[in-house]
Amino acid sequence: MEKVFLSHTGVDKAVVRRVNAELALLGAETFFDELGVLNGQIIGDWIDTALEATSLFALFWSADAASAPWVKTEWTAAHWKFVKEPERFIVVRLDDTAVPALLASKKWIDARMDVSTVARELLGLTSPAKLLKAVQNTLESWSIRIESYPGIGPLAGCGGCGAGLEAISVSTQTDYARDDEYIEARCIQCGWWTGGEI
Repeated sequence: MEKVFLSHTGVDKAVVRRVNAELALLGAETFFDELGVLNGQIIGDWIDTALEATSLFALFWSADAASAPWVKTEWTAAHWKFVKEPERFIVVRLDDTAVPALLASKKWIDARMDVSTVARELLGLTSPAKLLKAVQNTLESWSIRIESYPGIGPLAGCGGCGAGLEAISVSTQTDYARDDEYIEARCIQCGWWTGGEI
């Protein structure tokens, strides 16, 4: 399992939060300050411990990151940790800000137009087969049950409150005048619903 350190600024946290969630769903363990640093903990100590355990360092680079002292501290330490394994230090470009000269020759991930593939690229899941295998392994290790319904697609639970499939009621209706059939999945706990035409 990859252990990924997500180096970023608070300004870029929304993007990194999304990548963090996708990495978790793909089976990676992450070092993400928002979830890892406890109240009262010394941030420098957390960074040292996390960097020691990290197997992959992702630097989310932007204009804000370029001027952030903590980001510089993190990426400098990670650069030397991975000096013999440079492929373990990956730059994710969030804007057109030039990367430091020390990192300029590195191949980077371009998230300027689309962040939806960043997690997959970080983990090297560039083919559909590799992605499906990672998702299947995660589902099995987390013991997640999924049901698939025509017109809705796969459901693991409620998209509103997070209740499991046992709280989802599925029903179908037929519109005889239009000769169409519809399906609806509704959460009995919070009322969330989704549906479509079969």
